[in-house]
Amino acid sequence: MADHLNRDDLDRRLSAIRGRFSGDIALFAHNLATDETVELDADALMPTASVIKLAVLVELFRRIAAGEIDPARRLPLRAEDQVGGSGILREFAPGLEPTVGDLAMLMVVLSDNTATNVLIDLVGGVAAVNETIQQRLGLRDTTLHNRIDFAAIDGKVRRLAESTPRQLGRLVGSIVRGDLLDRPSCDAILDIMGRQRYLDQAPRYLAVNPYAKELGVAETLRVANKTGMFPGVRADAGVFRMPGGVEVVYCIMSEHSADRSFSPEAEGEVAAGAIGRLLVEYWWPDGPLPAAIGFPSPHL
Repeated sequence: MADHLNRDDLDRRLSAIRGRFSGDIALFAHNLATDETVELDADALMPTASVIKLAVLVELFRRIAAGEIDPARRLPLRAEDQVGGSGILREFAPGLEPTVGDLAMLMVVLSDNTATNVLIDLVGGVAAVNETIQQRLGLRDTTLHNRIDFAAIDGKVRRLAESTPRQLGRLVGSIVRGDLLDRPSCDAILDIMGRQRYLDQAPRYLAVNPYAKELGVAETLRVANKTGMFPGVRADAGVFRMPGGVEVVYCIMSEHSADRSFSPEAEGEVAAGAIGRLLVEYWWPDGPLPAAIGFPSPHL
């Protein structure tokens, strides 16, 4: 059995991943139990891609908790709301009436751009999201610049939103600890994040089973996260939950990759997967990471 990964080896292997990456890659990871952090350019300002949808989700739940928005309210889908890019609502005929809760689920689980724009408008627009994130939460380098216009983003990847790995990691950490909003609201946000279907970045080489509950399978390792992608850009912010109550919040961001594809093997995704695997291996509480939890990869 391999030895447990130590900090020197972790730092060396993370540096190797960054050294062979064709663009810029940054990381913030925080073990909430031990308060230890792992960082690579954690304060670099980078495009968030769809990870900024967490900020919209937080503002939505803040207003739900305040009694300003009813999650059971139904909103008609209009043709003018439908935008390209990720999601499923763009494929439906106008007239569908999902609830606010449905739209929140779609915004994160399928990263639906149409649902995102409807919710941005519902909470008061871009300015309202930024006021909560920057003023109420103190994440002053985190900015939603515009509603989503997918066709206008390519080549202008910062046009949607920007943040740093540290600030997005802090945002997730506040949700996990329950000190962002009230505990029920934070738990509801984590439940939505835990249903997210895009697991090809940080959890890529880890045995995370999104169907565990339906199949009645015990979950040794769980993740709740939100990912994002543009050509040459990848981002993933979330929390790994391991045995013994170990919780590691993380954010991995990259840009300027020479690989601008949306391939399953895109450079930004495999690099994020290698980093995610190393973080779990380093903080795994019961000795070396079991072979059943970490999948082999040529990128490690």
